[in-house]
Amino acid sequence: MNTSVTERAMLVSLSVSRWTGRKFDKRVTNEVNTRYGATDGGRFNKILMVQDALTAINKIVNEARTFNYNNTQPYSDEGWRILPAANFAKHASKLREYHGAFDAAVDTLTDGWASFKAAEKQRLNGLYVDSDYPRDIRREYGWKSSIRPLPSAGHLIVDIADEALAEAREELNASLRAALYAGHKDLYARLAEAIGHMADTLSESRADGKPPIFRDTLVENVRELCALLPALDILGDPKLQAIRRTAEEKLLVISADTLRTDERAREQVARDAAAILQTIPKVPTIEVPTLNALSDDSDELAKLSVLGDIYGNQ
Repeated sequence: MNTSVTERAMLVSLSVSRWTGRKFDKRVTNEVNTRYGATDGGRFNKILMVQDALTAINKIVNEARTFNYNNTQPYSDEGWRILPAANFAKHASKLREYHGAFDAAVDTLTDGWASFKAAEKQRLNGLYVDSDYPRDIRREYGWKSSIRPLPSAGHLIVDIADEALAEAREELNASLRAALYAGHKDLYARLAEAIGHMADTLSESRADGKPPIFRDTLVENVRELCALLPALDILGDPKLQAIRRTAEEKLLVISADTLRTDERAREQVARDAAAILQTIPKVPTIEVPTLNALSDDSDELAKLSVLGDIYGNQ
């Protein structure tokens, strides 16, 4: 590929804060321990709210985080993930959609807060404590998606001796390449997990002689991952793409419904899945290129600023 890795990917993070709707009740915990003569016998956590409005928010957040995970690769423990440039438009559009749904759901919770609390007071009865509930529920919620360039050792400019600067750049480059390799290794692990689960499930034998029970997602999870891999593979790994194509040809031509009813087809796909699984290396061999500096720092930062605006919260 002619472009450097830094031009084929960027870093993104998704941070969402929310009210959990649960609270540890020390008083009730002590009462239960005393009643049964126990010491540290457990913790009583109250469910403060069971309203659909709260459930809707949690569902949106969980879906958004799953989408972000599936469409990116791990990078750092601080929440930054690698987003291939080829996946940017789809990623930005979907996160804007989730952000809008999140804001609307939080507004619904906020607007009905007083009536929701009244309903929970009746449900919890003697367990209800008004101070367990935030005075301003809207402040408990926040959404931020951020974007920044993939670092390059060539951007490291500090006032130190040339020899020390060269060493610092070498160390930064090594750490960045290690992060890219870890992200790429994660793609193999995801593929192995999805295909391995298919192989195990389809080869399952039940005591009653009936076919194994599984959801359509057994097939769809493999299909969705295979569809994502071309964009996620920013290193252009031919082995990974070859495995992907084999999986598409061998595992995705038969529907989940047919796999449930056709024993021969189910057994064949189970064998194929097991065989493909054996070709997936736990430690993939691929050379991560040295990360070259971008051509113009100011131009690239300006581009990333514009891209950040597309997420709707910059």
